Amino acid sequence: MDEIPKKWPERCCVAAFVWAAILNLCCVSVDRQQLARRLGIRVGPNDDNPWGLPVAKSGTTGLTVAEATEAIPLIVCEYRLFFRHVPFNTIAFEQFPETLHHAVSRRHVAGVGLDYSVVSGRGRQHSAHVMRCRLGETGRCVVLVDDSTGFPAVCHELQWHELEAAVHAVDGGYWIIGN
Repeated sequence: MDEIPKKWPERCCVAAFVWAAILNLCCVSVDRQQLARRLGIRVGPNDDNPWGLPVAKSGTTGLTVAEATEAIPLIVCEYRLFFRHVPFNTIAFEQFPETLHHAVSRRHVAGVGLDYSVVSGRGRQHSAHVMRCRLGETGRCVVLVDDSTGFPAVCHELQWHELEAAVHAVDGGYWIIGN
């Protein structure tokens, strides 16, 4: 098994989220390279590719939501965990904080699929990304943990309206792993 990552390769945010969830819920560190391969992560032709992951010839790099919702349950069930994707467009208006609070109160690991360019403030091109999330201290904000940046993970604190804009920009939603 490899050491705690300083940084994940490009396009591995889904693998980083799943890795962090398994580590948090089961206290088990999964081999990151093997996890990325099992999930089917694809890198771009110009991306740094230290693990020799498949290169996308055309189409989507990383992993689509449809691919993730097929692959993640097969992996997390080995640890007696479940995976659920909850698109924001299925959550009643203004219920985003309550949905996260519900998941966290049950000790699930929650993530969110969003447009990273909105979070980072860089660029105008949409960049789909998955980050772990938790409620902020006051409940008025959400803390996003970017596990793909390595250890220690980079954190971003957003107001709820900023999170909603970032999620809606890529038609994203919550990613929940629990037991």
